[in-house]
Amino acid sequence: MHASFQPQSRTARLCNLVAPLALCALTACSKPAEPWHLTDVSSHLPDLNFSLTDDGSKPVTGRDFEGRTTLLYFDYTHCPDVCPETMARLMQVLQRVGADADKTVFVSVDPARDTPALLRSYVRAFDNKHAVGLTVRIA
Repeated sequence: MHASFQPQSRTARLCNLVAPLALCALTACSKPAEPWHLTDVSSHLPDLNFSLTDDGSKPVTGRDFEGRTTLLYFDYTHCPDVCPETMARLMQVLQRVGADADKTVFVSVDPARDTPALLRSYVRAFDNKHAVGLTVRIA
């Protein structure tokens, strides 16, 4: 018993030759990933000059964050999907920053609904240690 040999068509032979060459060419186009690093942008930013209320109903100013690595995020707690996802990603960034990380500050753009108590429960759901919510005090 012998196996019948069927020669490859010219197209099949060409594909067998071109596919590996194309893969090699595409691999050569990629560059190695650069190591992740922080960039000090402090000289490019204005001073933090604000007066808000934190999620414990205490007054807070920009001076409270001087000299600390702080991620500042403007949002509102009633956002259904994109906002919580962004907050979760900020927590991941904070973890990557590591020992230099200090706070993620969630500043509400909806102070009528985002009370200090609501902000506290919202931001603490993401990070009980590094996240704080700020809003304007409504009398």
